[in-house]
Amino acid sequence: MSSHALFACLLLIALAATSYAQVGEVQLPPIREPVEENCMSYDERWSVINTTWTTVEYQLVEPILGCESEFNYNITNPDQLAGKVAVFMRGNCTFSRKVLQAHAAGAVGVIIVNTANTSLSTPIAANESNYAAAPIPVMMVSFELGLLIQENSSGIVAFKQVAISRLNVNAIFFFIAAFVCLGVGGYWATDLERSTLYPTSLPQKNINRKIADHPPEENQSMSAKHIIYLVIFASILLVLLYFLYKYLVYVIIALFYIGSVFNTHHIITRVFKRTACAKPCLTRRKMGCANPNTLDIIGFSLGLTLATVWVVYRKENWAWVLQDLLGMGLLTVALQQLRLASFRVGVLLLSVFVLYDVFFVFISPLFTKNSDSIMVVAATGGGTSSESIPMVLSIPRINVPLCQMGNSLLGFGDILVPGLVVVYSLAFDYRRMLAGTVGKTDVFLSRFSFFITAIFAYTLGLGATDIALAYMETAQPALLYLGPCLIFIPLLRCLCVDRQTFIAFWNGQPFASAHHELLDPHSDDEDIDEEVPHDVQHRGTGDVQRGALCDHIGGEQSVSVSVDLVDDQHNISDGSSEQREAMDV
Repeated sequence: MSSHALFACLLLIALAATSYAQVGEVQLPPIREPVEENCMSYDERWSVINTTWTTVEYQLVEPILGCESEFNYNITNPDQLAGKVAVFMRGNCTFSRKVLQAHAAGAVGVIIVNTANTSLSTPIAANESNYAAAPIPVMMVSFELGLLIQENSSGIVAFKQVAISRLNVNAIFFFIAAFVCLGVGGYWATDLERSTLYPTSLPQKNINRKIADHPPEENQSMSAKHIIYLVIFASILLVLLYFLYKYLVYVIIALFYIGSVFNTHHIITRVFKRTACAKPCLTRRKMGCANPNTLDIIGFSLGLTLATVWVVYRKENWAWVLQDLLGMGLLTVALQQLRLASFRVGVLLLSVFVLYDVFFVFISPLFTKNSDSIMVVAATGGGTSSESIPMVLSIPRINVPLCQMGNSLLGFGDILVPGLVVVYSLAFDYRRMLAGTVGKTDVFLSRFSFFITAIFAYTLGLGATDIALAYMETAQPALLYLGPCLIFIPLLRCLCVDRQTFIAFWNGQPFASAHHELLDPHSDDEDIDEEVPHDVQHRGTGDVQRGALCDHIGGEQSVSVSVDLVDDQHNISDGSSEQREAMDV
């Protein structure tokens, strides 16, 4: 599987929506001081729970799961549930299937006992038709509290809701994580533009060795055709997740594991090859630069170790740290290697996936057998599995009451999809400088105006999502807010530029041709080969000799390179004509 294919698969999975749950307490009387095991999550779209204690009798259903599968449900004691809270174990079928059975038997509420070592942050999600059909309180309690409840087949239980703080401090973490991914991914994605614009800006002083050892990496251009293929494949995958979540979730975990290994290797080798390898030859050899296989082994081993620790301990309370680090690495490399062909393609990408979200969240219940939202079931598993899709950034809630603890989530798709537009805007700013429409010594706001506009649009969209989440207290597909912001705000920015710049921004320009035309305006005439001053030539020769010495120590064959420096229009050469390779910076 190629890296681009892997990124495409992970992108599709990342587009699943995340949901929102309220919290409260459940206790077996007498009421005591709350402890973590007494906390419960609930979804008020079923029914609002009082802020004061409600005491009611409960009854275990028989069998305790209430179903053998989604379409084979078999409660054998429905007559005992009337007027009581029905208690189920989680598993085998969706939450809505359990709730609808209990309501049909006359139950006044439902308690679902979670599986062991699984967070209560998983929402008890269904769809609007289910909420209307069974307007009773639906709660999920911890496995430990469930064991206490199940000590007796019936008894008394008390529950209440806990006031929720609307201020989500965790949003600050998500903003920082998103900006790190966008910044680093965008910087790496524009290697070719920067190396053309600033030939000596990269760490290695020896220009000849720099270009030979570290040629700019290519981007995979995404056209309108790719977007259409992507949304078709995404739709198929989402439907498969709806029906086969408890099996496919392990495939997704495996893909995340594999992607994490190779992305960590990519990041480690890139960072060290572009820093340590620019140092003197003994340091280069010590860091493994003279023998690329050494650094590859280090990067791969570290990636394998981190990914393995995560997959083994992914249900532990601290596993979110590794998941976030690996996820940020995946997003960074994806933003580096995927490139929109034009802003027009970006508009298509955002528009299509906004419609994709709307259809699978709000319209799909009209077509499913149980009126389930395909997106919600695919994102949460609908209670059919204790595993969760790892395609989210996750952080425990801070500065909240005990029972509001849990994890705040931000889907990868909410960074990657709009992030492609942000990276395209940064690349376009560099192309403007290459074309000479903006001076490369102008003020920062002028040079990178399209990039700054895109970052502002992303910040506004993500902020609007958090505000809507806080005040609507229900699931919010972030692309509903990010999409319009990333489409219309950059277009408003285009009103401040001339028509030619707008057309270039909208239609894009293949960088291969732009590189050829903008790099050397004399390429159609004749090559410029001027004699360079003696001191410049001497410094270039010394660098080449030092690089050759390091290569000799590392057992490599020395290769001398001739480089055309466009800005100075000089030619620095060393070595025989048989060994000379021409490279444009």
